[in-house]
This record gives sequence, C-alpha cells and structure tokens, in this order.
Amino acid sequence: MRVGTRSLLLVVIVLFCNTAIVADVEGQVTLTGTVRDSAGRLIPGARITVLDSEGTEVAGFTTDAGGAFRIAGFPLRPGDYEIKVSKDGFNLGGKRFQISADLRISATSFDIIVGHGPPKAKSKPPSGHSAPKPAPSPLPRPAPNLPRDAPPAPDKNYSVVRVFYATDRNTTGVTPASFYGGDRGGPSELRYGSCEVSIPRHHVEGELEAPSIWRLEWKEDPEKHVMLMSVTEAEPDRFYADLQTRVLGSRKREAFVFIHGYNVTFEDAARRAAQLSYDLKYDAAPILYSWPSAGSTAKYLQDEQNVEWTVPHLKRFLSEVRARSGAQVVHLIAHSMGNRALVNALQSLPADPGGPRFQQIVLAAPDIDRDVFANLAQKVIELGQRVTLYSSSNDEALAVSKTVHGYPRLGDSVSPIFVYPGIDTIDVSAVKTDFLGHSYYGDSKTVLDDLVVVLKEGLTPGLRKLKQLDAPGVHWAMAQ
Repeated sequence: MRVGTRSLLLVVIVLFCNTAIVADVEGQVTLTGTVRDSAGRLIPGARITVLDSEGTEVAGFTTDAGGAFRIAGFPLRPGDYEIKVSKDGFNLGGKRFQISADLRISATSFDIIVGHGPPKAKSKPPSGHSAPKPAPSPLPRPAPNLPRDAPPAPDKNYSVVRVFYATDRNTTGVTPASFYGGDRGGPSELRYGSCEVSIPRHHVEGELEAPSIWRLEWKEDPEKHVMLMSVTEAEPDRFYADLQTRVLGSRKREAFVFIHGYNVTFEDAARRAAQLSYDLKYDAAPILYSWPSAGSTAKYLQDEQNVEWTVPHLKRFLSEVRARSGAQVVHLIAHSMGNRALVNALQSLPADPGGPRFQQIVLAAPDIDRDVFANLAQKVIELGQRVTLYSSSNDEALAVSKTVHGYPRLGDSVSPIFVYPGIDTIDVSAVKTDFLGHSYYGDSKTVLDDLVVVLKEGLTPGLRKLKQLDAPGVHWAMAQ
C-alpha cells in the first residue's frame, strides 16, 4: 500500500511539470495615514477597514503604536470606497475616497479624525439617584489565552492575527496574496513587515479553511476562510520597533519564529503561521521567515537550491531577533525542507550572543538527510534549551524524498527511527492526518496539543501524554 502511494505521488509530480499557472495582475496603490481623536491624539490599535461601494471589505490594517497605517497592494479599480475606523467594538467614523474611470485616486494619504476628544469628567449623580450602568460591549469575549492581537474583528465573524515576517523572496507589488513571488530577491536582501490573517469565528482547530468548489465557494471570505488580508512592508528599524511593542505586550515577552517547508507560497506560509499562533492559544509574537519556495510540486529541485541559498540570510535574521526583538524567550519551529535552512543557519551562530538563548527548537517532519543531520546535531542542541523532533513512518512526502535522494530522511521513523542524546524524538505515526501525512504539526489536534505543552510549559516527554520506548534508544510515541 505504501509503495503504491509513493508511485502515485511521483506520477503527480511528473504531471505537474507541464502545468502552467497564469495570474491576472491588476494595478495597485498604497494607502497610508494616521488616526487621531478630535484633540489631535494618535490612536494606536484602531482597526482600519476599506469597503467598496457594495460594502465588501477589500483591505484592512490595524494602526501601529504611532497611530499610523499603511495598506500596500490595494487593488486599483474604479469605484467609490469608504475607510471605516473602529476600536473596542465601536465604530469611530472614517473617510470616503474615489478612484475614477481613468484610475486617478482622490487621495492616497489620509489623516482621519475620529471620536470626540478627551472624555468629559464624570458628574456626580443627584442625591438619591444612582449612576446609570454602562452599556455592555457588543463584542463577545475572545477565547481565553488567545494571542492578544487576535480579538474578533468589530462587527465581523472572524478574528485577525498579525504575523511579523522577514523574507528574501522577490517582490511582485500586487495583491496581498501574491505580494511576494517564488523566486529569489536581491543577493543579500531581506524584506521586513507584517501581515494580517483572518481566522473565522467557526474555525476548526488544525484546519486551514479555504474556498472549496464542493461547497460552491469561488471567492475567499474572511468569515469562512483563513485568509491573508494585508501585507505591509517596513524598514528594519520600524519593523523591530513594532515587534518590540508586540513582544512587550505579551504576558512573558515571548516570540516564535516559523520556517516553512517545500512547495509553500508566501501567502500559505503566512496563513499557516497565523493558524499555528491561533490554535496554540499562545500569547507570543508570531514571526514568519519565508524563503523563496516556488510553491510548485514540480519545482522540488529549485526549492532545494533556494533553501541552501537562504541560509546566510536566515542566520542574520535569527541573530537580529535575539538582539532586537526585546523577547526574553524565542522558540524556533521548522517544517520539512525548512529544517535544512534552520539547521545550517544554527551551525555558525554563537552560543552566547548576549541575547536570549533559543528555548524550544522544534524540528517537524524534517526533510534532511539523517546522516548529515547527525554530524550537525550537537550545535543545534547547544543553541536550544530543548530540541524536539517529530517523525512518522506514514510520511509519504519523505518516503518520496528518500527515493529521490537514496538515503533516509530525518523525519521518517522507518528503518530505524532517529535517536540522539539531547533530542526528544517523538514518533507520531499513530496520528491521523491527510493522505501524504506530512503536515501533521499544524493539522493534527493531537500534535498541536503536545506542541502547546512544549512551548508554553517546556515539559519533558515523560511528563506529557506520550509512551516511552527503549529501542533502538529512548524515544517516545504519540497515541492517536
């Protein structure tokens, strides 16, 4: 059965070699501005929503610590638009603008005055009368322990997760979904910024909800789907200032860096980082490092070249995060081929940089040569408080990789499972997942529950819901 599935996947790879994807590129513009109250005070944390003439949301952002917003990649289409500003569930007002038939826009920079200035001093109620009770908030309370930047959006059935990012991909400058391409950027260029991702109110843990033709869904809807809503680039100094603000607002000044794997677009990497942050119910700043994966099944070899090319850039970024994020705790999570970039970047990082040591290093389904990793493992262990390896014997993607390369992959627990002193090896073969069995780190509630305990509490495997196995060395198995 296993051989048949591998053969099927190899056939799929061959078929994709002759497939072309054509994108319809539209004009775009960048909207910037500030939000102030009537007394001139800047308002941070206000939700900016851009609606078209039919009331459909086409872009969104949250003002930063300086009350400013910048929406890059706004589609330049003729029509009337409205910018609405809301905070804490209340509509504060906004502005309107127009894009004419010849694509002239009435304004691209907006200084929006909202609210009513400083609140008036409360007057003492007359004797014998009690003060009126305040009206209840129209918003439901978010679930406990959710990331602090993911409350339900005002008057919407979805939450918004802000993901910080660094990438060395090429820039297309079009819509958020295709803002970054699948090719290399400059030779040593890193771009920084943040993006906003919607999580529907009825989101199912472990799912990346997307439009489905079986449900007759042809367009993304933030109230139904995990959707990349906006991408905003920032200069490095501004990026780290915003990141510090987010980190300092967390309960324990924590952050995690997620490095995606092969065949992943920037859009899907951002969606996955947001989903992880939300489903882990983990109040830490989510940071995505996105290397130039082509996002195509047929371009495995190109991805292999680019994941090597990105190593010095990732090394630089990890050094910066330790030095400039303001975090006391930084975790690293890598998936699939992204483990090659992470493991190699860690080889030349100093163990004591004067910043925080990486606390948890998670290697999920790593597509890296098992014997090569054995020669690099000690430095990874030195740089983290704990190293966790998730592997599976049902990972068909890694089975194909073994066939291609001729040697076992680190994340494949067949023949035999990899065991190394100082690394907690967890066999997740019993966990139900999709037919490829490769994305269980984010798809499986069982694995997510274990990952929560690893990141939030740092518990050893013996204190988690795992079964100890003693051959070929001490490792652990996860129940279904």
